[in-house]
Amino acid sequence: MVFKNYTPHTAKDKFDAQVEFIDVRETNEYAMAHIPGAKLIPLSQMNERFQEIPQDREVVVYCQTGSRSAYLCQVLAENGFTNLVNLAGGIEAWYHAAYPVE
Repeated sequence: MVFKNYTPHTAKDKFDAQVEFIDVRETNEYAMAHIPGAKLIPLSQMNERFQEIPQDREVVVYCQTGSRSAYLCQVLAENGFTNLVNLAGGIEAWYHAAYPVE
């Protein structure tokens, strides 16, 4: 199964529409900078916490550069998730596009 990727611009449109964002980086990475309102579910905790990801609406998943989040989207797509979208380039691309970070 294949998942979708959003450019930072498309992801920003979703952010403005209040689509949920999930950050899969580790706690220390999240503390340095994150997309406002993003829920932190570190990839290292995903086996215990994947059920916290809604399946009834679109969710944008991101990490630092888009690699870990793409991996997660692929694994979860193979296990029945159809609503996950990867932020291509991760928070780095988001930041370089001058979109908000906390």
